[in-house]
Amino acid sequence: MHKKIHLKILSIRLLKLFFLQFQMYDLYLNIVTVIPLVLFLNMSILIFVSLKYEFDILRFLPSSFVYYSMVQAQRFLNLLDIYDSIMSYQASNIKIPTILPENSFLFLGDSFFTFWSTLYHDFKPYKINAINGGFGGATTHNIIQNIEKFKRKNWECVVLSIGDNDYFINNNIRGFSQNIERIAKEFSCMVYVLILPVKPSYTKQYINERQIEFGNLSKTKLSNIKIFDLTYLSIEKRDYFKDGIHIRTTRKQRLAMNIYRDLFFNKHCLHNLESRS
Repeated sequence: MHKKIHLKILSIRLLKLFFLQFQMYDLYLNIVTVIPLVLFLNMSILIFVSLKYEFDILRFLPSSFVYYSMVQAQRFLNLLDIYDSIMSYQASNIKIPTILPENSFLFLGDSFFTFWSTLYHDFKPYKINAINGGFGGATTHNIIQNIEKFKRKNWECVVLSIGDNDYFINNNIRGFSQNIERIAKEFSCMVYVLILPVKPSYTKQYINERQIEFGNLSKTKLSNIKIFDLTYLSIEKRDYFKDGIHIRTTRKQRLAMNIYRDLFFNKHCLHNLESRS
């Protein structure tokens, strides 16, 4: 449902975002905050096209500009109270078979799965029927909001990759582990939570908070949650798009092998994350 926002309220929210960002970033990055909302959205569209069609049309722009333009667009939409509606719309468009084939895995999360265009074919050699449940921009909150779309299925298991957007929008991921538990409670099957390698765009704050939250999650009393640490994987900067967030599909094809091996041989399953620090 689209919301009609009064011009006065919109102006107040735009000013609120400007002053918020003024406190958070240095002068160079503050230039981004005064660019009209239209530019942020257009940049997001260019990023989307670049990711979807594997054509890096933003390769000549500074990585920091591409990254912060995308994040600012997300924060604008969130402050305008329409971000969750957009995420719900995306979730509603995900196609899930009415009758699931045998050995169906739900790959649930954000754009890590959304733009994995070869997901089904990459897992097919392992006799896994991979269903892509990713919707770009999703937070743990958005997964919870739209959980009805995914839970009423007889899944073999759920593979979950989520968290980046929680940080991008809120500048922290406090409560992340509790949200993961809320998601897992909605499924009767195992929920495998992936810890992806540190990306070029990650801040020190995010890396530290992520370690704390996954440490909390590793102590969960829920029997259907397992954490898989993929940070041992070596993913070069060239394997990412210009935003420093999204991994190229060619590298994800090798990731499929790593994920399969870890899921079935439990090589990097974490029962206690702190024991590895």
